[in-house]
Amino acid sequence: MSQDIIKVLLVIENKIQAEFLEMILEENNNYKVEKEFNGKVVFEKLKNNPEDYLDSVIIISYQLPEMDGLKIMSELKKLGYNYAFIFLTSDKTVERALEAMKSGALDFIPKSEELPEMLPEMVEKVYFIQKDKLEQDRIKKELDESRRALEKLSVVARETNNGVLIYDNNGVIEWMNEGYTKLTGYNLSEYIKKYGDNIILNDHDDELKNQIWSKIEKNKPYSYTVKAKTLDEKDIWLQISLSPAFDENGNLSKIVKVVSDITEIKLKEAEIVKQKENIEHSINYAKRIQEALFPEPDTIMKGVISDLLVFLKPKDIVSGDFYWFNQTGDKILIAAADCTGHGVPGSFMSMLGISSLNVIVRQLDMKSKEESNEENKMDYIKSNIMLDMLKAEIIRSLRQTGESGEAQDGMDIALSIIDLQSNKLQFSGAYNPMLLIRNNELTEYKADKMPIGIHRKKTNPFSAEEIEIENNDVIYMFSDGFIDQFGGEDGSKFMLKNFKTLLLQIYEKPMSEQYSILDDAIKNWRGERPQIDDILVIGVKFKTENIIE
Repeated sequence: MSQDIIKVLLVIENKIQAEFLEMILEENNNYKVEKEFNGKVVFEKLKNNPEDYLDSVIIISYQLPEMDGLKIMSELKKLGYNYAFIFLTSDKTVERALEAMKSGALDFIPKSEELPEMLPEMVEKVYFIQKDKLEQDRIKKELDESRRALEKLSVVARETNNGVLIYDNNGVIEWMNEGYTKLTGYNLSEYIKKYGDNIILNDHDDELKNQIWSKIEKNKPYSYTVKAKTLDEKDIWLQISLSPAFDENGNLSKIVKVVSDITEIKLKEAEIVKQKENIEHSINYAKRIQEALFPEPDTIMKGVISDLLVFLKPKDIVSGDFYWFNQTGDKILIAAADCTGHGVPGSFMSMLGISSLNVIVRQLDMKSKEESNEENKMDYIKSNIMLDMLKAEIIRSLRQTGESGEAQDGMDIALSIIDLQSNKLQFSGAYNPMLLIRNNELTEYKADKMPIGIHRKKTNPFSAEEIEIENNDVIYMFSDGFIDQFGGEDGSKFMLKNFKTLLLQIYEKPMSEQYSILDDAIKNWRGERPQIDDILVIGVKFKTENIIE
């Protein structure tokens, strides 16, 4: 007897007879019996749940409520369900047996005194017939699917413009498609003559060989790029993709190599690299020009100015933020500006701003000298006057009219003028404020809320603040790059409040040390996030005992 557990479905109207057959089968532990008594219920169950009963032996009688046994078998056969039916009937005629077999039964058993002996043997026979049939169906289905897949692969391999090569489990080539010949000019024999018959080509180094086999053994695809030559000695770039195929036991059976021509892509890449190098060369040259316009800090290290900080971090190579120093007579002028944009566009604006400020200082200096006399010395070097003139010059240079839709390029700026004789500082700002720290207290001097450039809502002159300089005062002027930088755990902005707190912690330190602290602070805050804008911070420390007498 079989050691398999055989599932049996008894479909018999007579419950006493069903229990009798169940008792016969359950004398052997190999059977698991389920009973049904209504023909319609059984038909719906078998129609809707074939996966539960295809491997069962179904003993079914003719007389059933609502739907007889022959009807059930024939209808299921029409639907394509091949169940393992044994037809049970009291009619012992050959005609009834033939009718049962035509309807889909695998065997026929009459009700008789020999039923207890015949039933187990017949059930086991039908079970193995059905088991073999299901296995054959499974194998046939897998073969059909494999055949269809191979047909598709064959068409793809034949029609594709890519090269396809198939190797055995030892890496020995077995087949090559026409696509590879079209790509390289090599047919199979010429390829083997040139490179050998193994997937590890002779010109591969040991490191690449190890990488390839390491991936293949781990059932992982591997891709790499090589420069090769066609049969007629033309250079060609190839993208190689290797895919291992394993059998049902997990053993390597085939290796499929797909070869694509990426020569055009490589040529474009080389062209892009060359263009990038040319652009970077041009921008680096522009950086040298821009840096040449930036004044040296040493030029204003005199009088009350004892220490100076210039912290400039362009987002790109060149900067839209700029600093500016100048001196005329006993006055030192310091500015921190933030132009529209950054990178190359911003750098153009910064150079326009620097040159305009230099021209304005010369114009005002000449005007002061022309209109001065021994009795009345005129002074036009005022921070608010300079910003008014700078605004007019930027509007003129950029031909701004204020029309709707026009680009509103310009700059925000903080400008301080330090009088070495009077020990006073005059400040004016276009959006950019100035911070003064004195005796551990920070005061913010607000800027006018209008830019240097066209502005439809604000046409008023700039205002000015005058401050008496005291010993150890420190002022800071800056762009918004530091305070607007995203970072921290939640990706928020650094914010002006945190910037003020940081300055209060470091203002007494030497400016060189402050530079390092600011640099570390913004790097740690930013983390892996990109810098979003140019960053500029100017710091000036005063010592009043150094003032010119």
